[in-house]
Amino acid sequence: MEKASMGSLPICCLMKPIFYEVPKCSLFYSGVLKWIKLKRKREVLSVFQNTMRKLATTRSWDFLGMSEKLKRNAKAESNIIVGLLDTGIYVDAPSFSDEGYGPPPSKWKGKCDKGANFTGCNKKVVGAKFYNLGNMDSGMDPSPTDTDGHGSHTASTATGSTVSGGSLYGLAKGTVRGGVPGARIAMYKVCGTLGCSDMNLMAGFDDAIADGVDLLSVSIGGPAQSFFDDVIAIGSFHALKKGILTVCAAGNDGPEAGTVANVAPWILTVAATNLDREFRTKVKLGNGTKFTVSLPIIVTYHAEGTSVNTFTMKKAMYPLTSSDLAYNATSSPFANSSICEVDALSLSKVKGRIVLCMGNSAADWSIVRNNGSGTIIALDEVRDLASTALVPATIVNSNMGRKIAEYINSTKYAFSFHLLTYFTQMLPLVSLTYRDDASKWLQNKIA
Repeated sequence: MEKASMGSLPICCLMKPIFYEVPKCSLFYSGVLKWIKLKRKREVLSVFQNTMRKLATTRSWDFLGMSEKLKRNAKAESNIIVGLLDTGIYVDAPSFSDEGYGPPPSKWKGKCDKGANFTGCNKKVVGAKFYNLGNMDSGMDPSPTDTDGHGSHTASTATGSTVSGGSLYGLAKGTVRGGVPGARIAMYKVCGTLGCSDMNLMAGFDDAIADGVDLLSVSIGGPAQSFFDDVIAIGSFHALKKGILTVCAAGNDGPEAGTVANVAPWILTVAATNLDREFRTKVKLGNGTKFTVSLPIIVTYHAEGTSVNTFTMKKAMYPLTSSDLAYNATSSPFANSSICEVDALSLSKVKGRIVLCMGNSAADWSIVRNNGSGTIIALDEVRDLASTALVPATIVNSNMGRKIAEYINSTKYAFSFHLLTYFTQMLPLVSLTYRDDASKWLQNKIA
């Protein structure tokens, strides 16, 4: 008997014990055989341990050349079913409205699971399933409902219906749509609070192939593995055998070398793109000094980055202090006021003020606890990873931070004007996509 090859067998779910029986699989690990004995069988391609993997704007498609005015074939689009392996979907979002849609294509063989807080499928979202094999993730919501947001985000980016007037509390207002807004969606919820288990992923791939999807989108990554041990490589290979292309994220672990995920040659691997806009926030001090800081995304860790402030600041100017001056003398001697640790700050010295904090990206929580009005955070970090802030927050580089500290120390009454965020036509790059001086040679519209 010949040794099995990747293409000679359907997807095999090798589990101990059997948590989920997939009829398309030819082999199951019932727990009776030791894994080492099973691995020695000539008809078994590979045996690998179940692991947990991690999850990897309004103008994106215009920037990539797919204008809203582009001539579309609505009938052809409505016959396309895009399957997504992700965190589930929030069907009630406007991006998933089925207004104007006819019944699902006759080729569709999938189903719609029920569950708590899930309102069901519609003619846009034609299928939705959830997986928690072996009940490994006790915190996972037992329904296709998206309680994380990642799945709804990726689904709307790929195939979201056209929604006018979309914005982030008035910022970046415009028409929101997916790349193929007329296509249908089949969501396979394989990820929960702990991540995305290989068992769930394998079952999701298997069901999606059998259900009749035309394309698979998998924005999930993990450490580099042999293709024979990589569940995404295996699942996408079997999908391609059925004529289904799998599109995967390159991951968010750059810019270090060797961090690209999903590199199997039969996968279409997609990097983060640059974009033809950014947001900037002006920081103006009472002595007239101005700082303009760029904002690729909501809150960035970047030498010149800061937050996109959606807060409404009621006053034109606020008292400004530093974390050192706001030190709580009664706190523990081990508390560090410089980085704005909660217990190290004095409520009376923070209340109603904007506080300069050094080197702590989580300083906003300390400011909230002490009734502060906002924070300016000085960081050495050059990464541009998305985050959020609980108060009006501006992240500046350490050099700007030192200049602001000098101003605070030079006057008895330091003030800062409120933080104003505005749009500018720029071309920011995302460091998780490019390395070092790549911006010198990478072309625009990389994706």
